[in-house]
Formats: sequence, C-alpha cells, structure tokens
Amino acid sequence: MTIIPSTTLAIPLDLWGNIMSFLPPQQQLTDRRVCQAWLQVSKTNLYKISLMRSISSLKFQERCTFFRQNKLIKDLFNQEFNKTLNFGPITREFVLSRIECKVFDKTTDKGFKYLQTFSPGQRRRIECLTFESSYVDQFEDRKLVKVFKLCPNLKSLTLVKSHITGRGFSRIPAENKLEKLTLDHRNMSLEEAAFGEVFKKAPNLKEFYLYHANITGRCLRKVPEENKLEKLILFHCERLQEAFLTTFFQKTFHLKVIDLSRTPTTGVGLSLIPLKCEVEILILRSCENLDEVALEEVCKKLPDLKEIHLSHTDITGWCLTKFPENNKVEILVLTNCKNLNENALGEVFKKLPNLKEIYLSHTEITGGCLTQFPKNNKLKKLFLAHCENLKENFLADLFFKSDLEVVNLSSTNITGRSLTRFPAKTNLFELVLDHCEKLDERFLADLFFKAVGLRVISLSYTNITGLSLMQIPKKHWMPTLNLRNCNNLNRRFLLKFPKEILNL
Repeated sequence: MTIIPSTTLAIPLDLWGNIMSFLPPQQQLTDRRVCQAWLQVSKTNLYKISLMRSISSLKFQERCTFFRQNKLIKDLFNQEFNKTLNFGPITREFVLSRIECKVFDKTTDKGFKYLQTFSPGQRRRIECLTFESSYVDQFEDRKLVKVFKLCPNLKSLTLVKSHITGRGFSRIPAENKLEKLTLDHRNMSLEEAAFGEVFKKAPNLKEFYLYHANITGRCLRKVPEENKLEKLILFHCERLQEAFLTTFFQKTFHLKVIDLSRTPTTGVGLSLIPLKCEVEILILRSCENLDEVALEEVCKKLPDLKEIHLSHTDITGWCLTKFPENNKVEILVLTNCKNLNENALGEVFKKLPNLKEIYLSHTEITGGCLTQFPKNNKLKKLFLAHCENLKENFLADLFFKSDLEVVNLSSTNITGRSLTRFPAKTNLFELVLDHCEKLDERFLADLFFKAVGLRVISLSYTNITGLSLMQIPKKHWMPTLNLRNCNNLNRRFLLKFPKEILNL
C-alpha cells in the first residue's frame, strides 16, 4: 500500500484523499500544491472522485465560475469524458455539469457548435443543458427542435431570456425524455395555445418552472390526466387566472412542490386539489389576493405538508389552525405578514408538534403567541428580526422550554434578560442581535458562559463594550464574531481572541 511518509505518522494515500474530500473544491486544488506528498494524493482515483463530487454539489452559477477559472478541471474533464462512456454516477454528474456550464458560457450558436464536437454516442449521454439569450443572440423555436435532435436523451432544459413562442414544442420528438423544463422568460412572446403542447409532447415531465411569463394559465388545460408532474413553479406570472388553476389542480395527483409566488391567485384553485395529492412544500409569497377561507380548505387537504411560505401576505393566521392533528409541518414562513392575529398563532403553535423553524421577522407580534409552544417542542430556528413590539417575558418562556439552535432578534428592543433563561446545557449555535440598542452586557455574559456550542455571534451596531465577551471560555471560542460599528467597543477586551475570528 502506498503511504505518505512523515516523522509522526504514515497514512495511506486513499485515506488522505478521503480526508481532503471534506474541503471545498477550491481548497482541494490549492492544497495539492502544498508539497510533493499532497500532489501524490491528488493523483489518486479517490481524490478525483471526491473533487468531482464536491464540484457537482455547487450551485449552477458557482459551478460555471469554478470551471472557468481552473485549467486542471478542464484537463480532468477531458480525461474522464474521453476515457469511457460507461462512467460511474459521480463522474457522470461531473462531466454533464461541465458540459452544461460550457454551453451556458457561450452564445447559443457557439453552444450548438460545441455540442456538435461530440460524437453521437457522447451526445446521447447529455441530459442537462442551459442556454441564455440576449438581444443579439436569441434562442428561438427552431433552436428548440435542434436541441432535441442533437441530444435525444435530454432530461433537463433551462432557457433564460429566450424568445420562443412555444410552437417548437409541437415538433420535438415524441420519444423525448424531458423531465424538467425551466423558462425564465421575461418577454411577452409566449403563445399559450402553442406553448401548451409541451405537456402533451413531454409525458415524462416532472418539474415545470416558469418565471416572469405572460400566461393566464390556459396552457395548463393541456396537461393530461395521467401526468407525472411533481413540481410546479409559476413565479411572477401576473396574468394568471384562477379558473385555469382550478381545472389544473383537479388532475394533479403527484405534486410535491407548488410555488405561485407573486401571482394573483386567491387559493380557490388550490382548495380543489385531490385528497390523494402529497404536497410537501407550498409557497405563496406576495400573493395579495389570498382568501383565508380557501386556505383553510388547503390546510385540511394537505396532511403531508412540511413547509408553507406565506410571507408578504395579508393573512391573519386563522386558516393555519385547520391543519389536521397528524400534520407534518416543520417550516412556517410568515415574514412581513402585518395582519397576524396572535391568538390565532397561539392556536397554530399548539397544533404543529413537528415545527422546527418559524420565521416571523417584520411582524407586529408581541411574542405572546410563543408561550403556547408545548414543553416538548421541536423548535430549532427562530427568526424575529425587526419585531419592534416584542416583550421579553414571552421570549424568556420560550427560551426556557425549547432547544433552540439559531435565534435572530436583530433590530428589536430586547435588553437580553430573556437570554438568561436558556437552559444550562443549551445547544445554541448562532445568535444574531445586530442593531439591538438596549442590550445589557450582564445578561449577555450569563449566556456566553453557558452556551458552549455557540459558533456565530453577531452584535454589530450595538452599544456593547465587549466586557461580556470576556465570559466566553477560551476553549469555546467561536469561529465568527461580528462586531461591526460597535462604537463603544473596548479593544482591550478583544485581545484574547484570534484576529481571524473577528469581523470589525
């Protein structure tokens, strides 16, 4: 077995490769230049697999940036892609994501020329493509047909700022494998009658994302009864009509994610969703026309719902009291809901035994509703930023009986007295108190002494001197300490902290 020699230890190369795999991809590439031994590690198959996996896990834009900057990645891609067409799942995902980013970086015409450099056998392996149009380089319907001709097994297609009318979908091959379609349209060229053909021509479609489009929803009538749709995102479609949504939702049995944010929906269409539907995530941000009576029916019909996002709406919260007893709701987002009724919220918290995250920032609540959480609640994250009416006695009650990990109370009037009610063995990981001008450092000191797991503290724009930070045991130093614009800060209290953890 090949090992790395050392004065203190000898570790097999593959084990070193596994250890380095936990680092971000950029760090992995940097570390291979540290010494000859680490360069050896970077040549092992395990290291290469780990690097490819970490790159593939990046968000799309981050991946594209990463691929542009690293010649080594280009060489690795060429090596793996040309080696064999029967690569494993990790290598396959890496290679396909590299091709997708390469096409995205080019004009649409150059993107097609790049695809044509591959053999037909290689192109049959391509499953994901993303094209971005411009005013001088438009992606039109004829190019839509060409995509499926070049890559017959395409499963995911994303078109950003395209100029298609939708007519091209009627001409894509009947045997296409399309499962995910994303259109960030931002123009008025879609013809609904023609565009609706995509639902007929793509029987395997599972995910449909449409952003900033001029549709009314008429095209949804062409969705077949035996559809496989699991995700529906209709973001900022301002002309959407409830009647068409009503017809559509009555024949969706597999939907798990629904996002109708920034649309004029009232929720009536959603209330007619089949009882067999297993929706897990419902997002209705900035839907100004929501009808709470309709939402009551929605809550009754979705026992599998895990996340519900209703931020920037006018709801009072009474609709949420209609969840069935055996509900599975874990995340509730009510940010910037100015009409919330605290009595209603109190009833809601009693009925959601699995609630783990609650977002109530920019609301008018006092916190009285928080006292209704049961003793054995599962709450982990609490966001109450900019809640100017908060009363600390209500917070103290919640802190005492909850095992919170993340708390954001920025821009509130708290003194910190409530923080002393955290139990001695608190698992608090992140605490954000930016712009809390009434903080009393004595209370902070008490929390810092016992919150041994605290790793992020943000106290920017507060009046603290830093004296409370002296209560943090040296062995419990956190990696992030934000103290920007703390004008009363005494630098003497910060001398014991390494400079790299301070953000001043």
